[in-house]
Amino acid sequence: MKLFQVTGAAVLNTIERLGRAALFLYEILGNSWTLARRFYLVIQQVYAVGVFTLPIVLVSGLFVGMVLGLQAITRWSSSARRNRWVCWWRYRCYANSGRW
Repeated sequence: MKLFQVTGAAVLNTIERLGRAALFLYEILGNSWTLARRFYLVIQQVYAVGVFTLPIVLVSGLFVGMVLGLQAITRWSSSARRNRWVCWWRYRCYANSGRW
């Protein structure tokens, strides 16, 4: 009995979600005729979103790159201590010198 309840609930949930998606598509297609008349507004908005978000993308990419670089240096320096290698940021590599 529990199996039928779970299966029925899943089927009803799927049908409800499909119905909501169909209504949403109907609304989009029904109101998209105004888009053809004012297509230049869509182009302006896409351009503005693309241009104005470029600095945000660049700054976030810069910080992500810095964090990845810091993590790489930290990882290499911990392996350098184990292998008795001086870390990369000192611009010199001494093998088995015992210095750190």
